[in-house]
Amino acid sequence: MPKGYKYLADIVIIFISFALALFSYWQILNVALTPEDFEWISKVNTLSATNLFKVFLPPVLGGVEVMLHRVTPFVSLSFWLDWKIGGANPFYYHMTQLLFHMGIIFLLYRLAKKLFIKSPKAVYQIVVSSSVFFFAVFPFHSETVSWNGARPDMVVAFFYLLSLYFYIRFLESKIRYLFPSAIFFAIAIFSKENAITLPVVAILFGIYLQKKVYWSSLLPFLIVVLFWIFNYIFLNPHDEGCTLSCQQFLISRVFLIYLTVSVLLLPFLKALRFEETGRLLFYWLIFGVLFSPTIFLPTSERYLYLSSIALSLFFGEALVVFYKRISKYLPITTTRVILVSIVSLIILLEAGFLYVRNKRWVVAGTIIDNVLKQTAIYTEDSNDNSNLYFLNLPNGYQKSFVFQGKAFDQMLKLAGIKFRTAHVIAYNLDVGNSKVRIIDDQTILLSSETPFIISPSEKPHYNHQGNQVIETAFYYGIFSNDSLDIQINLKQQSLKSDNSYVFYFDGTELREIK
Repeated sequence: MPKGYKYLADIVIIFISFALALFSYWQILNVALTPEDFEWISKVNTLSATNLFKVFLPPVLGGVEVMLHRVTPFVSLSFWLDWKIGGANPFYYHMTQLLFHMGIIFLLYRLAKKLFIKSPKAVYQIVVSSSVFFFAVFPFHSETVSWNGARPDMVVAFFYLLSLYFYIRFLESKIRYLFPSAIFFAIAIFSKENAITLPVVAILFGIYLQKKVYWSSLLPFLIVVLFWIFNYIFLNPHDEGCTLSCQQFLISRVFLIYLTVSVLLLPFLKALRFEETGRLLFYWLIFGVLFSPTIFLPTSERYLYLSSIALSLFFGEALVVFYKRISKYLPITTTRVILVSIVSLIILLEAGFLYVRNKRWVVAGTIIDNVLKQTAIYTEDSNDNSNLYFLNLPNGYQKSFVFQGKAFDQMLKLAGIKFRTAHVIAYNLDVGNSKVRIIDDQTILLSSETPFIISPSEKPHYNHQGNQVIETAFYYGIFSNDSLDIQINLKQQSLKSDNSYVFYFDGTELREIK
Protein backbone atom coordinates (compact mmCIF):
# COMPACT_ATOMS: atom_id res chain seq x y z
CA MET A 1 0.00 0.00 0.00
CA PRO A 2 1.49 3.41 -1.00
CA LYS A 3 2.57 5.55 1.93
CA GLY A 4 0.44 8.50 0.83
CA TYR A 5 -2.64 6.28 0.68
CA LYS A 6 -2.02 5.07 4.24
CA TYR A 7 -2.00 8.63 5.52
CA LEU A 8 -5.09 9.39 3.45
CA ALA A 9 -6.89 6.44 5.07
CA ASP A 10 -5.93 7.74 8.52
CA ILE A 11 -7.25 11.20 7.71
CA VAL A 12 -10.52 9.86 6.30
CA ILE A 13 -11.19 7.60 9.30
CA ILE A 14 -10.42 10.36 11.82
CA PHE A 15 -12.55 12.83 9.85
CA ILE A 16 -15.53 10.46 9.78
CA SER A 17 -15.12 9.73 13.51
CA PHE A 18 -15.09 13.43 14.36
CA ALA A 19 -18.04 14.07 12.04
CA LEU A 20 -20.06 11.33 13.75
CA ALA A 21 -19.28 12.80 17.18
CA LEU A 22 -20.07 16.34 16.06
CA PHE A 23 -23.36 15.28 14.47
CA SER A 24 -24.39 13.47 17.65
CA TYR A 25 -23.43 16.26 20.07
CA TRP A 26 -23.86 19.56 18.20
CA GLN A 27 -27.29 20.05 19.77
CA ILE A 28 -25.85 20.22 23.31
CA LEU A 29 -23.23 22.90 22.61
CA ASN A 30 -25.47 25.73 23.85
CA VAL A 31 -27.29 23.83 26.60
CA ALA A 32 -27.41 25.82 29.85
CA LEU A 33 -24.94 25.02 32.63
CA THR A 34 -26.29 23.27 35.74
CA PRO A 35 -25.73 24.35 39.36
CA GLU A 36 -23.25 21.49 39.72
CA ASP A 37 -21.23 22.94 36.83
CA PHE A 38 -21.14 26.23 38.72
CA GLU A 39 -19.72 24.42 41.76
CA TRP A 40 -16.55 23.97 39.72
CA ILE A 41 -16.68 27.41 38.14
CA SER A 42 -17.23 29.26 41.44
CA LYS A 43 -14.05 27.72 42.91
CA VAL A 44 -11.73 28.71 40.05
CA ASN A 45 -13.21 31.90 38.57
CA THR A 46 -11.47 34.06 41.20
CA LEU A 47 -8.02 32.67 40.39
CA SER A 48 -5.56 34.62 38.28
CA ALA A 49 -2.46 33.49 36.43
CA THR A 50 -0.33 34.46 39.45
CA ASN A 51 -2.12 32.21 41.97
CA LEU A 52 -3.23 29.46 39.59
CA PHE A 53 -0.68 27.17 41.23
CA LYS A 54 -3.21 26.67 44.05
CA VAL A 55 -5.08 24.10 41.96
CA PHE A 56 -2.04 21.82 42.41
CA LEU A 57 -2.04 22.10 46.21
CA PRO A 58 -4.14 20.03 48.65
CA PRO A 59 -6.70 21.99 50.73
CA VAL A 60 -4.63 21.72 53.92
CA LEU A 61 -1.80 23.60 52.19
CA GLY A 62 -4.02 26.37 50.89
CA GLY A 63 -5.06 24.69 47.68
CA VAL A 64 -8.37 25.02 45.89
CA GLU A 65 -10.87 22.48 47.21
CA VAL A 66 -13.18 21.89 44.29
CA MET A 67 -14.38 18.33 44.63
CA LEU A 68 -14.83 16.58 47.97
CA HIS A 69 -11.39 17.19 49.50
CA ARG A 70 -9.63 16.01 46.36
CA VAL A 71 -6.84 17.52 44.29
CA THR A 72 -7.93 17.59 40.64
CA PRO A 73 -5.54 20.13 39.11
CA PHE A 74 -6.04 19.47 35.42
CA VAL A 75 -9.81 19.28 35.72
CA SER A 76 -9.76 22.59 37.58
CA LEU A 77 -7.42 24.07 34.97
CA SER A 78 -9.80 23.13 32.18
CA PHE A 79 -12.69 24.91 33.93
CA TRP A 80 -10.45 27.93 34.61
CA LEU A 81 -9.55 28.16 30.91
CA ASP A 82 -13.21 27.86 29.93
CA TRP A 83 -14.04 30.70 32.32
CA LYS A 84 -11.23 32.94 31.08
CA ILE A 85 -12.16 32.39 27.44
CA GLY A 86 -15.94 32.45 27.58
CA GLY A 87 -17.09 33.48 31.05
CA ALA A 88 -20.39 31.75 31.83
CA ASN A 89 -21.15 31.04 28.16
CA PRO A 90 -22.04 27.33 28.08
CA PHE A 91 -20.75 26.90 24.51
CA TYR A 92 -17.09 26.94 25.58
CA TYR A 93 -17.62 24.41 28.37
CA HIS A 94 -19.48 21.99 26.14
CA MET A 95 -16.93 22.46 23.36
CA THR A 96 -14.18 21.50 25.81
CA GLN A 97 -16.11 18.33 26.62
CA LEU A 98 -16.44 17.55 22.92
CA LEU A 99 -12.76 18.27 22.24
CA PHE A 100 -11.75 15.86 25.01
CA HIS A 101 -14.06 13.26 23.45
CA MET A 102 -12.47 13.80 20.04
CA GLY A 103 -8.99 13.59 21.56
CA ILE A 104 -9.88 10.23 23.10
CA ILE A 105 -11.24 9.08 19.73
CA PHE A 106 -7.90 9.96 18.12
CA LEU A 107 -5.90 8.12 20.80
CA LEU A 108 -8.17 5.09 20.51
CA TYR A 109 -7.52 5.06 16.76
CA ARG A 110 -3.76 5.07 17.34
CA LEU A 111 -4.11 2.30 19.90
CA ALA A 112 -6.41 0.19 17.70
CA LYS A 113 -3.94 0.38 14.80
CA LYS A 114 -1.29 -1.21 16.98
CA LEU A 115 -3.51 -3.83 18.61
CA PHE A 116 -5.12 -5.04 15.37
CA ILE A 117 -1.91 -5.03 13.32
CA LYS A 118 -2.00 -8.84 13.05
CA SER A 119 -5.58 -8.90 11.78
CA PRO A 120 -6.19 -10.12 8.21
CA LYS A 121 -5.08 -7.39 5.79
CA ALA A 122 -8.38 -7.60 3.95
CA VAL A 123 -10.27 -6.24 6.95
CA TYR A 124 -7.58 -4.40 8.93
CA GLN A 125 -8.85 -0.89 8.17
CA ILE A 126 -12.47 -2.00 8.58
CA VAL A 127 -11.78 -3.42 12.05
CA VAL A 128 -9.76 -0.40 13.22
CA SER A 129 -12.28 2.14 11.95
CA SER A 130 -15.24 0.14 13.29
CA SER A 131 -13.80 0.15 16.81
CA VAL A 132 -13.31 3.91 16.68
CA PHE A 133 -16.75 4.60 15.17
CA PHE A 134 -18.34 2.36 17.80
CA PHE A 135 -16.76 4.45 20.57
CA ALA A 136 -17.46 7.82 18.91
CA VAL A 137 -21.24 7.36 19.02
CA PHE A 138 -21.66 4.92 21.89
CA PRO A 139 -25.13 5.85 23.25
CA PHE A 140 -24.16 5.61 26.91
CA HIS A 141 -21.64 8.44 26.53
CA SER A 142 -24.48 10.94 26.53
CA GLU A 143 -24.15 11.94 30.19
CA THR A 144 -20.35 12.10 30.14
CA VAL A 145 -20.02 14.33 27.09
CA SER A 146 -23.18 16.41 27.55
CA TRP A 147 -22.74 17.24 31.25
CA ASN A 148 -19.78 19.34 32.37
CA GLY A 149 -19.99 17.83 35.85
CA ALA A 150 -18.56 14.67 34.25
CA ARG A 151 -15.40 16.54 33.22
CA PRO A 152 -13.23 14.37 35.55
CA ASP A 153 -14.38 11.28 33.63
CA MET A 154 -13.32 12.90 30.36
CA VAL A 155 -9.93 14.05 31.65
CA VAL A 156 -9.09 10.73 33.29
CA ALA A 157 -10.03 8.79 30.14
CA PHE A 158 -7.86 11.03 27.95
CA PHE A 159 -4.71 10.78 30.08
CA TYR A 160 -5.36 7.12 30.94
CA LEU A 161 -5.42 6.24 27.25
CA LEU A 162 -2.38 8.44 26.59
CA SER A 163 -0.46 6.67 29.36
CA LEU A 164 -1.49 3.25 28.06
CA TYR A 165 -0.47 4.17 24.51
CA PHE A 166 3.02 5.21 25.64
CA TYR A 167 3.32 2.06 27.75
CA ILE A 168 2.58 -0.06 24.69
CA ARG A 169 5.28 1.90 22.85
CA PHE A 170 7.57 0.99 25.75
CA LEU A 171 6.68 -2.68 25.27
CA GLU A 172 7.98 -2.33 21.71
CA SER A 173 11.49 -2.04 23.24
CA LYS A 174 11.39 1.74 23.33
CA ILE A 175 12.27 2.43 26.96
CA ARG A 176 12.16 6.21 26.54
CA TYR A 177 8.35 6.00 26.48
CA LEU A 178 8.09 4.63 30.03
CA PHE A 179 8.64 8.00 31.74
CA PRO A 180 5.93 9.91 29.81
CA SER A 181 3.60 6.97 30.41
CA ALA A 182 4.11 7.35 34.18
CA ILE A 183 3.65 11.14 33.97
CA PHE A 184 0.35 10.80 32.14
CA PHE A 185 -0.73 8.16 34.65
CA ALA A 186 -0.08 10.65 37.46
CA ILE A 187 -2.23 13.26 35.70
CA ALA A 188 -4.97 10.67 35.21
CA ILE A 189 -5.06 9.45 38.81
CA PHE A 190 -5.14 13.04 40.11
CA SER A 191 -8.11 13.67 37.85
CA LYS A 192 -10.16 10.72 39.09
CA GLU A 193 -9.37 7.72 41.28
CA ASN A 194 -10.45 5.00 38.87
CA ALA A 195 -7.16 5.49 36.99
CA ILE A 196 -5.55 3.37 39.71
CA THR A 197 -6.42 0.29 37.64
CA LEU A 198 -3.78 1.17 35.03
CA PRO A 199 -0.93 -0.91 36.57
CA VAL A 200 -3.16 -3.99 36.30
CA VAL A 201 -3.96 -3.14 32.69
CA ALA A 202 -0.24 -2.64 32.00
CA ILE A 203 0.50 -6.12 33.36
CA LEU A 204 -2.21 -7.66 31.18
CA PHE A 205 -0.99 -5.88 28.04
CA GLY A 206 2.55 -7.06 28.75
CA ILE A 207 1.27 -10.64 28.78
CA TYR A 208 -0.92 -10.08 25.73
CA LEU A 209 1.70 -8.42 23.53
CA GLN A 210 5.02 -9.80 24.81
CA LYS A 211 3.98 -12.94 26.72
CA LYS A 212 5.79 -11.69 29.83
CA VAL A 213 5.47 -9.23 32.72
CA TYR A 214 7.92 -6.33 32.95
CA TRP A 215 7.90 -5.99 36.72
CA SER A 216 10.60 -3.30 36.83
CA SER A 217 8.51 -1.10 34.53
CA LEU A 218 5.78 -0.97 37.17
CA LEU A 219 8.03 0.86 39.67
CA PRO A 220 7.20 4.41 38.47
CA PHE A 221 3.49 3.54 38.51
CA LEU A 222 3.82 2.19 42.05
CA ILE A 223 5.52 5.42 43.16
CA VAL A 224 2.65 7.45 41.69
CA VAL A 225 0.06 5.25 43.44
CA LEU A 226 1.85 5.53 46.81
CA PHE A 227 2.07 9.31 46.46
CA TRP A 228 -1.62 9.48 45.56
CA ILE A 229 -2.55 7.36 48.62
CA PHE A 230 -0.35 9.55 50.86
CA ASN A 231 -1.98 12.69 49.47
CA TYR A 232 -5.45 11.21 49.79
CA ILE A 233 -5.09 10.06 53.40
CA PHE A 234 -2.78 12.62 55.02
CA LEU A 235 -3.18 15.82 52.99
CA ASN A 236 -6.92 15.61 52.41
CA PRO A 237 -8.63 14.99 55.78
CA HIS A 238 -12.15 13.58 55.58
CA ASP A 239 -14.85 14.82 57.90
CA GLU A 240 -17.72 12.63 59.01
CA GLY A 241 -20.14 14.33 56.66
CA CYS A 242 -18.06 13.61 53.60
CA THR A 243 -19.67 10.24 53.01
CA LEU A 244 -18.88 10.04 49.32
CA SER A 245 -15.16 10.55 49.91
CA CYS A 246 -15.24 7.86 52.59
CA GLN A 247 -16.94 5.50 50.16
CA GLN A 248 -14.29 6.24 47.56
CA PHE A 249 -11.58 5.52 50.12
CA LEU A 250 -13.17 2.15 50.83
CA ILE A 251 -13.41 1.48 47.12
CA SER A 252 -9.70 2.23 46.80
CA ARG A 253 -9.21 -0.80 49.05
CA VAL A 254 -11.22 -2.80 46.56
CA PHE A 255 -8.70 -1.65 43.93
CA LEU A 256 -5.87 -3.10 46.01
CA ILE A 257 -7.76 -6.36 46.47
CA TYR A 258 -8.38 -6.55 42.72
CA LEU A 259 -4.69 -5.86 42.09
CA THR A 260 -3.68 -8.65 44.47
CA VAL A 261 -6.10 -11.14 42.93
CA SER A 262 -4.92 -10.20 39.44
CA VAL A 263 -1.30 -10.86 40.39
CA LEU A 264 -2.23 -14.24 41.87
CA LEU A 265 -3.98 -15.13 38.62
CA LEU A 266 -0.98 -14.19 36.48
CA PRO A 267 0.32 -17.78 36.08
CA PHE A 268 -3.05 -18.79 34.65
CA LEU A 269 -3.27 -15.70 32.45
CA LYS A 270 0.24 -16.28 31.17
CA ALA A 271 -0.72 -19.77 30.08
CA LEU A 272 -3.47 -18.29 27.95
CA ARG A 273 -2.15 -17.60 24.45
CA PHE A 274 -4.87 -15.14 23.53
CA GLU A 275 -5.50 -16.73 20.15
CA GLU A 276 -8.81 -16.09 18.37
CA THR A 277 -11.52 -16.30 21.04
CA GLY A 278 -8.74 -15.85 23.62
CA ARG A 279 -8.23 -12.32 22.33
CA LEU A 280 -11.92 -11.66 22.86
CA LEU A 281 -11.48 -12.87 26.43
CA PHE A 282 -8.54 -10.49 26.84
CA TYR A 283 -10.55 -7.40 25.89
CA TRP A 284 -13.43 -8.55 28.04
CA LEU A 285 -11.00 -8.91 30.93
CA ILE A 286 -9.72 -5.37 30.32
CA PHE A 287 -13.32 -4.15 30.34
CA GLY A 288 -13.83 -5.81 33.72
CA VAL A 289 -10.70 -4.21 35.17
CA LEU A 290 -11.68 -0.74 33.94
CA PHE A 291 -15.24 -1.08 35.20
CA SER A 292 -14.38 -2.66 38.58
CA PRO A 293 -13.83 0.61 40.55
CA THR A 294 -17.44 1.67 39.99
CA ILE A 295 -19.15 -1.65 40.75
CA PHE A 296 -20.18 -0.53 44.23
CA LEU A 297 -21.30 2.96 43.22
CA PRO A 298 -24.87 3.87 42.22
CA THR A 299 -25.43 3.20 38.53
CA SER A 300 -24.49 6.14 36.33
CA GLU A 301 -23.72 6.40 32.62
CA ARG A 302 -20.45 8.27 33.11
CA TYR A 303 -18.91 5.33 34.96
CA LEU A 304 -19.04 3.37 31.70
CA TYR A 305 -17.04 5.91 29.69
CA LEU A 306 -13.52 4.67 30.46
CA SER A 307 -14.43 0.99 30.29
CA SER A 308 -16.20 1.49 26.94
CA ILE A 309 -12.73 1.87 25.40
CA ALA A 310 -12.18 -1.84 26.04
CA LEU A 311 -15.72 -2.54 24.85
CA SER A 312 -14.91 -0.85 21.54
CA LEU A 313 -11.77 -2.97 21.12
CA PHE A 314 -13.83 -6.04 21.98
CA PHE A 315 -16.24 -5.07 19.18
CA GLY A 316 -13.34 -4.80 16.72
CA GLU A 317 -11.94 -8.19 17.74
CA ALA A 318 -15.40 -9.74 17.42
CA LEU A 319 -15.45 -8.53 13.81
CA VAL A 320 -12.10 -10.26 13.20
CA VAL A 321 -13.46 -13.53 14.57
CA PHE A 322 -16.64 -13.14 12.50
CA TYR A 323 -14.62 -12.47 9.33
CA LYS A 324 -12.43 -15.54 9.84
CA ARG A 325 -15.47 -17.74 10.31
CA ILE A 326 -17.52 -16.64 7.29
CA SER A 327 -14.55 -16.13 4.91
CA LYS A 328 -14.17 -19.91 4.89
CA TYR A 329 -17.44 -20.18 2.98
CA LEU A 330 -17.69 -16.91 1.03
CA PRO A 331 -15.41 -14.91 -1.27
CA ILE A 332 -13.33 -12.21 0.43
CA THR A 333 -15.10 -9.38 -1.40
CA THR A 334 -18.53 -10.68 -0.38
CA THR A 335 -17.34 -11.11 3.19
CA ARG A 336 -16.05 -7.53 3.30
CA VAL A 337 -19.35 -6.20 1.97
CA ILE A 338 -21.28 -8.14 4.63
CA LEU A 339 -18.95 -6.88 7.34
CA VAL A 340 -19.21 -3.24 6.23
CA SER A 341 -23.01 -3.51 5.99
CA ILE A 342 -23.31 -4.91 9.52
CA VAL A 343 -20.97 -2.29 10.97
CA SER A 344 -22.74 0.55 9.12
CA LEU A 345 -26.11 -0.56 10.47
CA ILE A 346 -24.79 -0.80 14.05
CA ILE A 347 -23.09 2.62 13.89
CA LEU A 348 -26.17 4.30 12.40
CA LEU A 349 -28.38 2.79 15.10
CA GLU A 350 -25.92 3.95 17.77
CA ALA A 351 -25.77 7.48 16.36
CA GLY A 352 -29.55 7.73 16.16
CA PHE A 353 -30.01 6.41 19.69
CA LEU A 354 -27.35 8.81 21.01
CA TYR A 355 -28.96 11.75 19.21
CA VAL A 356 -32.29 10.96 20.87
CA ARG A 357 -30.66 10.54 24.30
CA ASN A 358 -28.97 13.92 23.95
CA LYS A 359 -32.38 15.52 23.41
CA ARG A 360 -33.12 15.12 27.12
CA TRP A 361 -30.14 17.34 27.96
CA VAL A 362 -31.48 19.94 25.55
CA VAL A 363 -34.84 19.86 27.36
CA ALA A 364 -33.09 20.10 30.74
CA GLY A 365 -31.11 23.10 29.53
CA THR A 366 -34.28 24.74 28.22
CA ILE A 367 -35.89 24.37 31.67
CA ILE A 368 -32.87 26.03 33.30
CA ASP A 369 -32.88 28.88 30.78
CA ASN A 370 -36.59 29.48 31.22
CA VAL A 371 -36.40 29.49 35.03
CA LEU A 372 -33.53 31.99 34.99
CA LYS A 373 -35.28 34.25 32.48
CA GLN A 374 -38.56 34.12 34.39
CA THR A 375 -36.76 34.80 37.68
CA ALA A 376 -35.07 37.83 36.14
CA ILE A 377 -38.46 39.15 35.00
CA TYR A 378 -40.12 38.58 38.38
CA THR A 379 -37.23 40.20 40.28
CA GLU A 380 -36.69 43.32 38.18
CA ASP A 381 -37.14 45.48 41.29
CA SER A 382 -35.14 43.24 43.67
CA ASN A 383 -32.07 44.46 45.54
CA ASP A 384 -29.14 43.12 47.55
CA ASN A 385 -31.41 42.61 50.59
CA SER A 386 -34.06 40.55 48.78
CA ASN A 387 -34.86 36.96 49.77
CA LEU A 388 -35.74 34.44 47.07
CA TYR A 389 -37.65 31.19 47.72
CA PHE A 390 -37.89 28.51 45.01
CA LEU A 391 -40.31 25.62 45.57
CA ASN A 392 -40.47 22.39 43.61
CA LEU A 393 -37.56 23.02 41.26
CA PRO A 394 -36.80 19.78 39.38
CA ASN A 395 -33.55 17.97 40.07
CA GLY A 396 -33.60 16.16 36.79
CA TYR A 397 -35.38 15.38 33.56
CA GLN A 398 -35.30 11.76 32.35
CA LYS A 399 -31.99 11.14 34.16
CA SER A 400 -30.41 14.37 32.94
CA PHE A 401 -29.51 16.92 35.59
CA VAL A 402 -31.44 20.17 35.91
CA PHE A 403 -31.13 21.93 39.29
CA GLN A 404 -28.99 19.33 41.02
CA GLY A 405 -26.07 20.98 42.76
CA LYS A 406 -25.21 23.44 45.53
CA ALA A 407 -24.23 26.48 43.46
CA PHE A 408 -27.68 27.68 42.44
CA ASP A 409 -26.94 31.01 44.12
CA GLN A 410 -23.82 31.41 41.95
CA MET A 411 -25.95 30.73 38.89
CA LEU A 412 -28.39 33.48 39.91
CA LYS A 413 -25.60 35.98 40.54
CA LEU A 414 -23.99 35.36 37.16
CA ALA A 415 -27.44 35.84 35.60
CA GLY A 416 -27.46 39.35 37.06
CA ILE A 417 -30.22 38.71 39.63
CA LYS A 418 -29.90 40.71 42.86
CA PHE A 419 -30.64 38.98 46.18
CA ARG A 420 -29.36 38.44 49.71
CA THR A 421 -30.38 34.80 50.18
CA ALA A 422 -31.73 32.19 47.80
CA HIS A 423 -33.51 29.17 49.28
CA VAL A 424 -34.17 26.20 47.02
CA ILE A 425 -36.44 23.27 47.84
CA ALA A 426 -36.15 20.64 45.11
CA TYR A 427 -38.65 17.84 45.64
CA ASN A 428 -39.12 15.84 42.50
CA LEU A 429 -36.38 13.83 40.83
CA ASP A 430 -38.05 14.18 37.47
CA VAL A 431 -40.16 16.88 35.88
CA GLY A 432 -42.80 14.32 35.03
CA ASN A 433 -43.32 13.56 38.73
CA SER A 434 -44.04 17.17 39.64
CA LYS A 435 -47.07 17.49 41.93
CA VAL A 436 -48.03 21.01 42.92
CA ARG A 437 -51.46 22.02 44.17
CA ILE A 438 -52.49 25.49 45.25
CA ILE A 439 -54.86 25.14 48.20
CA ASP A 440 -55.64 28.85 48.44
CA ASP A 441 -53.89 32.14 47.85
CA GLN A 442 -51.66 31.57 50.87
CA THR A 443 -51.03 27.82 50.94
CA ILE A 444 -49.27 25.47 48.53
CA LEU A 445 -49.11 21.66 48.72
CA LEU A 446 -46.10 19.81 47.33
CA SER A 447 -45.87 16.04 46.90
CA SER A 448 -42.99 13.83 45.88
CA GLU A 449 -41.42 10.43 46.36
CA THR A 450 -38.01 11.74 47.40
CA PRO A 451 -37.94 15.21 48.93
CA PHE A 452 -34.78 16.98 49.95
CA ILE A 453 -33.47 20.50 50.44
CA ILE A 454 -30.67 22.41 48.81
CA SER A 455 -30.04 25.70 50.57
CA PRO A 456 -26.90 27.80 51.08
CA SER A 457 -27.77 28.50 54.71
CA GLU A 458 -29.39 25.25 55.85
CA LYS A 459 -28.37 21.60 55.85
CA PRO A 460 -30.86 18.72 55.68
CA HIS A 461 -31.42 16.84 58.93
CA TYR A 462 -31.98 13.11 59.31
CA ASN A 463 -33.86 11.21 61.98
CA HIS A 464 -32.72 7.97 63.59
CA GLN A 465 -34.28 5.92 60.79
CA GLY A 466 -32.33 7.77 58.13
CA ASN A 467 -35.38 9.62 56.82
CA GLN A 468 -34.87 13.24 55.98
CA VAL A 469 -36.68 15.73 58.17
CA ILE A 470 -37.48 19.15 56.80
CA GLU A 471 -36.19 21.74 59.28
CA THR A 472 -35.66 25.23 57.95
CA ALA A 473 -36.40 28.66 59.28
CA PHE A 474 -38.20 30.14 56.34
CA TYR A 475 -41.52 28.32 56.26
CA TYR A 476 -44.05 26.48 58.36
CA GLY A 477 -44.21 22.93 57.08
CA ILE A 478 -46.05 19.70 57.80
CA PHE A 479 -43.97 16.69 56.79
CA SER A 480 -45.58 13.26 56.55
CA ASN A 481 -43.40 10.16 56.21
CA ASP A 482 -46.35 8.29 54.72
CA SER A 483 -47.52 10.54 51.93
CA LEU A 484 -44.39 12.66 51.68
CA ASP A 485 -46.57 15.74 51.34
CA ILE A 486 -45.45 19.14 52.54
CA GLN A 487 -47.99 21.85 53.17
CA ILE A 488 -46.42 25.28 53.25
CA ASN A 489 -48.40 28.07 54.85
CA LEU A 490 -47.04 31.28 53.43
CA LYS A 491 -49.15 33.58 55.57
CA GLN A 492 -47.98 32.29 58.97
CA GLN A 493 -44.36 32.96 58.14
CA SER A 494 -45.00 36.23 56.30
CA LEU A 495 -42.80 35.16 53.42
CA LYS A 496 -44.47 37.65 51.14
CA SER A 497 -42.87 40.71 52.65
CA ASP A 498 -41.82 43.62 50.51
CA ASN A 499 -38.35 42.16 50.15
CA SER A 500 -39.24 38.52 49.50
CA TYR A 501 -40.11 36.62 46.35
CA VAL A 502 -41.67 33.15 46.36
CA PHE A 503 -41.72 31.01 43.22
CA TYR A 504 -42.83 27.49 42.40
CA PHE A 505 -42.25 25.32 39.34
CA ASP A 506 -45.49 23.84 38.02
CA GLY A 507 -43.86 21.25 35.77
CA THR A 508 -43.52 23.50 32.74
CA GLU A 509 -42.61 26.99 33.93
CA LEU A 510 -41.78 29.08 36.96
CA ARG A 511 -44.66 30.94 38.60
CA GLU A 512 -44.62 33.59 41.29
CA ILE A 513 -46.84 33.32 44.34
CA LYS A 514 -48.35 36.78 44.70
